[in-house]
Amino acid sequence: MRSLLFILLISALALVQARTLSGSKEDYQENDYQESRETHLSKPHLHSSVWPCDVADYREAYPLLHKVEKQLPKIDSAETRNHIRDHVVTQLRQCISAGKMDRHCVGRSIGLVMSFINHQRRNQQSTDL
Repeated sequence: MRSLLFILLISALALVQARTLSGSKEDYQENDYQESRETHLSKPHLHSSVWPCDVADYREAYPLLHKVEKQLPKIDSAETRNHIRDHVVTQLRQCISAGKMDRHCVGRSIGLVMSFINHQRRNQQSTDL
């Protein structure tokens, strides 16, 4: 009988502890989100003047921005370069959710953007002929 009461008591304590830990985790995640947002808004701009702040302030966007910046000088037409920049910004804005940029979304966007750039280059070459 005592062992049964002891097991019930331990089970109840474990259940209460588990609920407390999960509640703390949710509070931590919410506080973490708020701190990351405040840090994001207060940190200095670490990007070139080519990209708008709302996408370029995220470190997760750097791989895509870097790849595009290497490709832009190869494009002759200023209009085409602006069109590519607008496309990149649109892709990156779609990767922002709840104040954070999804690095996996950015990774998927790299291939799409590079394909878009190649398409624009081919169109430019065909109109130059």
